[in-house]
Amino acid sequence: MTAIHVTKKSTSKSENSYDVFISYAWADNKNKFVNNLYKALKDAGLEVWLDHKELPPAADFVEEFLRGVQKSDNFVPILTPNYLNSTNCGKELQSAIENKKRIVPIIREAIDFKQLPQEIERVLAIQFEATVDFNKALGELLEAVNTDPKYVRAHTLLHRRAWEWQERGEITVRLYGVPT
Repeated sequence: MTAIHVTKKSTSKSENSYDVFISYAWADNKNKFVNNLYKALKDAGLEVWLDHKELPPAADFVEEFLRGVQKSDNFVPILTPNYLNSTNCGKELQSAIENKKRIVPIIREAIDFKQLPQEIERVLAIQFEATVDFNKALGELLEAVNTDPKYVRAHTLLHRRAWEWQERGEITVRLYGVPT
């Protein structure tokens, strides 16, 4: 399981929040699809966090990925049979569902949709298979990610603050204002 986090170059987002969290099974990156997607997102003007470039040595990668889901507006799982069989990818997906993230699934390989959680089996996935035009699929992904960004960012901000306050034991703090 691996993740990419994406941040637009924008002054309206804090440096610790992301527009997109991309989740994929490590076994699926043999053909460099994730690296190509990373480059395409960079070329589209997005700042991209990629695990093998950004995680510090000896970091608890599962904890870091789950923290990344918390800080992200959109969750983009790259669905393949390997993804559906990955325990860590399942943890990320469950975290996205629990945190009510916008989930924008990508179909990279044919899967059994019955294996998907009910929360996303009804979501129209973007076809990103090897036979599909990459640029067309990328355009659909960017359009989905950029739909209602103010609403999604506000949701993420409020959810992050509630999570941070709960982690610090400050559950009674109001959900607005500047964090202390």
